[in-house]
Amino acid sequence: MIGILSFILALGIIILVHELGHFLVAKHYGILCHEFSIGMGPTIWSKKKGETTYSIRAIPFGGYVAMAGEEAEKEMVKVGQLVGLDLTRNGLVNKIYLKPQANQSMIQGTIQSVDLYKELVICIETEDGGATRVSSRT
Repeated sequence: MIGILSFILALGIIILVHELGHFLVAKHYGILCHEFSIGMGPTIWSKKKGETTYSIRAIPFGGYVAMAGEEAEKEMVKVGQLVGLDLTRNGLVNKIYLKPQANQSMIQGTIQSVDLYKELVICIETEDGGATRVSSRT
């Protein structure tokens, strides 16, 4: 029995390190991560921090990082949604806030169109009626 538990623990650590690698690289490059999960199946525990839900699931084999653009039907950034955009000095998208709060370095607006697959391009209409088109690339 101890051998089986040791195997599950060792496998869990390997999976954690592997998925953490995916997560940290995605975050480093500014990719929106919807969920960081260890395990598969039904959720045992989850906590949302920022834009990411961290979860532990019932089956201890596997794990995943759900990133923006991986599944079109589950995309969280939609036309008509209010978002906040943090822009770089060059006017490129640095971060997308799904629940924007007052922040001087962030512009807020309603998404008019979005392309998250070829490159990140978002067109928003701000509260004052202005239109802004921003991208994640030059």
